Amino acid sequence: MRRESEVGFEEVKATFIRENTANSDRNDWPLGALDLADRQFGNWTRVVLTPEEVLTVMLPWHTHEGVDLVPAVGSSVSEAIEKLEFVDRLSKCYRRIQQFSSARMPAVFLSAAPINDPCYPDYKGLLDRGHRGLTHLDGLHRLIAWGRENRREIPAYVAGLG
Repeated sequence: MRRESEVGFEEVKATFIRENTANSDRNDWPLGALDLADRQFGNWTRVVLTPEEVLTVMLPWHTHEGVDLVPAVGSSVSEAIEKLEFVDRLSKCYRRIQQFSSARMPAVFLSAAPINDPCYPDYKGLLDRGHRGLTHLDGLHRLIAWGRENRREIPAYVAGLG
């Protein structure tokens, strides 16, 4: 992981909003997660992840439209990629992953450990496992798409690197 700079939360939030204007109807959940991570960890670092590091990022529980891509206990990006062969190619989840396969690379948002708040129960499995390490806050479909390519360095904002 190449550290680029320490950044303030206002920059993180502004970057998120700028890069997600097309999906503004889906921004409440990740903005809340970013705010919680800021309160829980207190500092942010802009980094660049290698393709190998992308594969190790932990994902919280992710299920919708009958697609259970990440189990309740969480999984790494590489484990989610392995499950893709069993995902319906017509599902919204799979199509979103495909959409990012050739897309430009906006930043993803991570934390140094899972966020801990009852309003975000998707992280409970990671918390129960005692996971400590890079954890997804926003950009799950992008992480899986780019992890599957295994060739891109990924810009990221990480809460709590210290």
